[in-house]
Amino acid sequence: MIDSTWRVTHPRAGAAVVSLLGEHDLAVKQRLEAVLNGLVVTNDLVVVDVSESAFVDSSIINVLFACNRHAHNVGSSFRLQMGTAAIVERALQVAGALDMLEVVHNREDALKKSPTSAPG
Repeated sequence: MIDSTWRVTHPRAGAAVVSLLGEHDLAVKQRLEAVLNGLVVTNDLVVVDVSESAFVDSSIINVLFACNRHAHNVGSSFRLQMGTAAIVERALQVAGALDMLEVVHNREDALKKSPTSAPG
């Protein structure tokens, strides 16, 4: 892995956006999962923005699925913001993430308070 980091912002009360920057794989899975799970229980909305991601592997995609389930269990919303490298979009598509997660394509839609019904 060359570069893996994330940035957490709180654009409004009760909402957290985690922007994944660079490449993300098994080496950061546990830390990322802990951050996302913590945000899910303290916010009514968590958005994971992969717009600036260069690569995500299956372990990170599984973290997204797990955090989505966790959010639903605690009554929070979980959204995936796309607009990313073709390789990342393809990995998410092959894994079924684009069908199983609530996907938006811009920050305005990502931060809407009234959740749309998410599949899965």
